[in-house]
Amino acid sequence: MKLNKLYLVLIIAVIASVAAGVIVYYDKISDPPETPEITTIVETPEMVQDLVAKAIKLYDEKGTDAFEIFNDSPEFHGEQLYVYVFRDSDGIIVAQGADKSYVGTDIDYNVDANGKNFGKDVIHDSATKEGAWVEYPWMDPVTQKISPKSAWIVEHDGYVFGSGMYSTDTNLIGDDRDEHGCIPSAGYSWSEEKQECIRPWENNTKSSQD
Repeated sequence: MKLNKLYLVLIIAVIASVAAGVIVYYDKISDPPETPEITTIVETPEMVQDLVAKAIKLYDEKGTDAFEIFNDSPEFHGEQLYVYVFRDSDGIIVAQGADKSYVGTDIDYNVDANGKNFGKDVIHDSATKEGAWVEYPWMDPVTQKISPKSAWIVEHDGYVFGSGMYSTDTNLIGDDRDEHGCIPSAGYSWSEEKQECIRPWENNTKSSQD
């Protein structure tokens, strides 16, 4: 009789152990997989300027052969950063690290995500040998969403070299056209004399706001 009771206790213990194992296994397979943490590299204005300077240095060494390197080499691509280059004389794009289909097109006719022509007014006309910051909405290659882009552009040896970073700031330079289509934040105002948008200090003339 005692033996039977012992067997019964052992059988109950085995059943309990198996049941506990099944519960633990079920818990493990029913838990959703952990989502890996995404590390975002914070790209700074200094990084943007350094990349443009690096691109200009390579151009000085290799000439126009550098343009294909800007398009393809990881050395000229960050998480969001890439280099673009266009001819200052006619606006033709010769390098575009995010989308090579732009090569051969005229930046002066580029429109932003809001349908505004920013290529000439915001980018081309703002380029200087000293370098200038410009802002416009553009596709972020990482998020694939339209975001404000701040770009550093430098005129050098007949070309304009540029790169930029993205932010969540919605107060953009070039996104505030007036009733004449001029962009006050980029320094443009309407000239009654010339009947066009001008920067008064560049044209030595008076605008309608003077």
